[in-house]
Amino acid sequence: MAPPATTTVTKEGLVLTETQANAWIKKAIYSSDGKNVGEVTSLKRDASGKVAELQAGIGGFLGMGETQVRVMPAQFKLEGDRVVLSLTAEQVKALPKIEIAK
Repeated sequence: MAPPATTTVTKEGLVLTETQANAWIKKAIYSSDGKNVGEVTSLKRDASGKVAELQAGIGGFLGMGETQVRVMPAQFKLEGDRVVLSLTAEQVKALPKIEIAK
């Protein structure tokens, strides 16, 4: 399912509805050097719907051995049906790792 085409970017940042945010889960994430580095695992939003952070699973194979990282809004943009980072694949490896409760 393609994400809704109408996302809102204000001077404060990217604003998504719950439905729009959910449509981005499991979408591919690409580095600035064109490498597929992982997929979206969640989009954290504030009460106004502004995206506060994107959480991504990077590395691994078929969901096994992937690392969860936090990506801040200034580090990515939504393009078509993918997320494109302003970071190279090497820089992605240095992103802050997060622990996800299972």
